[in-house]
Amino acid sequence: MTAYYLSEANLDVTVVEKNSILSGITSKLNGKICLNQGIFHETINNYGYKMAKNYYDYTIMAQQEYKRIISELNIDCEFKKEESYLYSITDNEFIKNEKEALESLDKKVYQDENFPLNLNISNHLKIKDDYTIDIFKFLSNLPFKFKIYENACATKIGDEVVINNMYHLTYDKLIVCTNMPPKNSKMVYTKTYASTAYTSLFKGNITNLFLEDKKEGLSIRNFKGNVVLCGLDHDTGYVDDINKFKTLHKHYETMFKKEKSLLNLSNQDVMSLDKMPLVIDDGNVITITAFNKWGLTNSIICAKVTLELINDEKFINPFAINRFKISFKLVRRNIGQLLKGTFNSPKIELLSENNNRARCRHQNALLKYNTNTNQFECTAHGSTYSKDGEVKNGPAI
Repeated sequence: MTAYYLSEANLDVTVVEKNSILSGITSKLNGKICLNQGIFHETINNYGYKMAKNYYDYTIMAQQEYKRIISELNIDCEFKKEESYLYSITDNEFIKNEKEALESLDKKVYQDENFPLNLNISNHLKIKDDYTIDIFKFLSNLPFKFKIYENACATKIGDEVVINNMYHLTYDKLIVCTNMPPKNSKMVYTKTYASTAYTSLFKGNITNLFLEDKKEGLSIRNFKGNVVLCGLDHDTGYVDDINKFKTLHKHYETMFKKEKSLLNLSNQDVMSLDKMPLVIDDGNVITITAFNKWGLTNSIICAKVTLELINDEKFINPFAINRFKISFKLVRRNIGQLLKGTFNSPKIELLSENNNRARCRHQNALLKYNTNTNQFECTAHGSTYSKDGEVKNGPAI
């Protein structure tokens, strides 16, 4: 979306994509454009009302922008208004506080007499105007007024960008839209972490959107007459022994009926400590990261902020990285895993499930095997590898 907005502003834009455009989970499922994220009480507590209202307004703006673009370009992408539920199994106070926060931001909040899922919950809230969209249909129908180079990995970023260790691109302004950034710009590795989640698709039907309050909780929505069940998040590289897809299956049977899954996927997100996106302005390089599971929403927010930063030197970046302090937990984790990799691991080229000494090509941290995904995960910055050593997620290249 950043490239789209920059090109619409008549800027000369070139996109360099490591894989192929519209690949991965984007091509397989729909997505959500949601206000009901469960973060506004926490944001008010951390930063005050003004910052919470700022993110609230940007989120509403993102929803309105999707409406505008879809209408103006007449895109058929199954864009649909949905009632959206935030619920908790155990924490009544969390829902109560989030309801009060949303209402203080002038959002009408509802509570149904009967919760529509077969779950024994403590409390819930509902808002009536979040949205779902077929991501592939939407993006594939946007007018691309810019050059796109696919399967083009940026192997070095400096005064110019080196592609696939062969080609050199020059730039006036470089926008790095990424999961975990390749460099620790402004201590980003101490303020973000990679998170892995799991998704199963089941035959069935459901109306509305559902989100559980806790980090490893469930997210539930409809997709083409099927039920999408997501969740069981964990920090990448720190998975337990529980079979994630079997667990999702059990959750589905509890709420609906016994049914085989049609599709099982995993995906990775980069999370910021305060659950809002990051736009890191380093002069002629701007890094956009930490989409926090709300990629559709935050991609437009970050695109708009980036355009403002380019056009207006006096614009105050609301999502700058200096808004919060470093996490000493992440500092200790990064240093500890890097030291283990440096001093305890000989160079290992071949990966195997029982190999506990393999290390990441990015900064030498230890890799751990995830039996759910059949991939190796970096315990420092979240890079993932297939068994044959192919990088699936960066910052490793």
